Amino acid sequence: MIPIPKRCPWFYVGKELLNGLTTELKKEFGPEHFLYQWYEKLVVIDKCEENDDVLVARNDDFGLFFWVHLTWSGKID
Repeated sequence: MIPIPKRCPWFYVGKELLNGLTTELKKEFGPEHFLYQWYEKLVVIDKCEENDDVLVARNDDFGLFFWVHLTWSGKID
């Protein structure tokens, strides 16, 4: 893992938080969303403690990242 600099608002998520964030992420987009093509492969890696932004990667290619803002609506936005 790449070290996160001190005072940076981002942090690596643990397994429990990872599962909750990934579940919400998958609730918020449908077939028309760009990330839907990797629906089963997406996993949240980091979270920003200042807002609801998360860093997402494919579980088969950790060299490709996406910055996503979760709305917590529990439905497709």
